[in-house]
Amino acid sequence: MTHTARVKHIVGVAFVAAALLASPTALAQTTRTPNVGGAVREYQTAPPVRPTRPPRQGVTGLGSDNQGVIREPRFIVEAVSFKAVDESGRTDLGSDEVFAVFSNGRDHMITKVYGSVDDGDEERFETAQSCIWPVAATSQRGQQGWACAPEGARGAVSFGIKLYDLDPDYPDEVFTGHFCVRPGYFGSTDPCSTQHSSLLFDASFSYGVSQILSRLDPACRCFEETASQSMNNARYEVTFRITRVDTGGEPLSVDRDPGPTGPAVYRSGTLSAALNQRFEFDDGTVVNAGGDFAFTRTGFATYLLTPNGGAKVWPGGATARGYDTCYAQRASANYLTTMIPAPTAGQHACYVTSDGRVGEFRVDNLTQGTNATMTISYTTWQ
Repeated sequence: MTHTARVKHIVGVAFVAAALLASPTALAQTTRTPNVGGAVREYQTAPPVRPTRPPRQGVTGLGSDNQGVIREPRFIVEAVSFKAVDESGRTDLGSDEVFAVFSNGRDHMITKVYGSVDDGDEERFETAQSCIWPVAATSQRGQQGWACAPEGARGAVSFGIKLYDLDPDYPDEVFTGHFCVRPGYFGSTDPCSTQHSSLLFDASFSYGVSQILSRLDPACRCFEETASQSMNNARYEVTFRITRVDTGGEPLSVDRDPGPTGPAVYRSGTLSAALNQRFEFDDGTVVNAGGDFAFTRTGFATYLLTPNGGAKVWPGGATARGYDTCYAQRASANYLTTMIPAPTAGQHACYVTSDGRVGEFRVDNLTQGTNATMTISYTTWQ
């Protein structure tokens, strides 16, 4: 094809099925370079046969053999780079002007135009325009960049990538929105038209959770894949990365998951403890030994709560934090394993029990003196 009126290609991502698919009108051959990272063994597709701890009365919805729910991994997908193995048309008649379109089933994102791309040239996508899935809710539509949601997303991963070569006779169309909006576009619809551009690469990708986990490199908790495709007298490669993001700083073991309908309540109610008694938030009782938190006093007027048996507490204020916040921070330095001044009436605190469950309590009443008591309303989640 000549470069005086050459049709250029745009990169786009389509939310499709498992195989790498080329445009049905293009006779394209696609190959992948496999990742060779070692297997990651921490994920289990089914609960262990043996219980993680002795079954406790009151556990519901989790089966009789196990109290925990295997952690559901969360991932992000980012575009890394593209390479012109063989640019479109004759090399001596010009260069390709390449931009990409990413899609994930909900959002479409368009990168900047990478100009003067010749045979053998490789371009890395700008960080601010590299996220494919999931795009953060705070990303601004129509701006020059977007970001991945730092917490990632659960489940299988599906996305699409397209590369286009913009015709040099229409250099402004990608900016004006006549056929495509300006680079950096982020929106719910794909605004691009193939008029005045030619498709260089068009592929869809889909990965199951187990498939991803079996390929993760433990050093980065990620894997990269390079897909190659021939189309319209050109051959391009695109490299992307899938990263697991859910376990930084967290124990890699059986974990609880709130599920699609929210957290399951394991125990809740009101407990009242006298001095030197202990709150047991797993069983929902007050005990004289063991337990999760001891209610004590030092001197005549300083009342304390002391975590016991591996329990932790995160003191709060007059507003409840709720499950999401208490759970998300459970491995952080916000939680203390040392004694704290007993919260006053109306104050809240998140806690982790000695059995590893997350909960939150509110102090309803604190009476002082020789017969001091603390009354607490609490909720312990699965």
